[in-house]
Amino acid sequence: MKQQGFTLIELIIALTIFSIISVMAYQSLHHFLSSEQYLSEKSKQWQQLLQGVLVLERDIEQAIPREFRINQNETRQTLTSNQDEVILDITVLRSRSIFNEETLPIRVQYHLDKQTLQRWVWIPADQANPEPNQKSILLKNMTKFDITHIEKEATTEKRKDKQQDWPKALNVAYSTKPFGEFNRVIILNDKP
Repeated sequence: MKQQGFTLIELIIALTIFSIISVMAYQSLHHFLSSEQYLSEKSKQWQQLLQGVLVLERDIEQAIPREFRINQNETRQTLTSNQDEVILDITVLRSRSIFNEETLPIRVQYHLDKQTLQRWVWIPADQANPEPNQKSILLKNMTKFDITHIEKEATTEKRKDKQQDWPKALNVAYSTKPFGEFNRVIILNDKP
């Protein structure tokens, strides 16, 4: 008599082979999906870092040598850095609108608070209000943020104007937890 179908041993062997192939396929798919998620998170962190650094560079490049009012009786020279919790305090010229060439001086401060770099803005710069008009978080997971002045070459003539102590550039050194240390030199605008 001819036997129809499979024996029990043949079915068990076929199921075992199918199970092994299924586990390998699942592990490969799981590894692929977790790698994609990891790369997506790293890409998002890089984009946030780049965006924050671009805002900082734009502010420094547009800084002007101009005093701004702290309160009714006190003014401060722009481009002060590393005082108390304020890392950088600058005056920046911004256009009132994209259709108008008229500019408005605004005051921008950078603070490092609990590993978060914050950007505070006063519009206009001479506003004697202690609270800024805008506060935003620029970068997170900052472990270090230092700014040093790169001075111009020494000259024999003394200048009496407000640009006398205006540096040629700023060296911005910062470190983040996920990416490590970075160092940027940003050339300053020497024309008000």
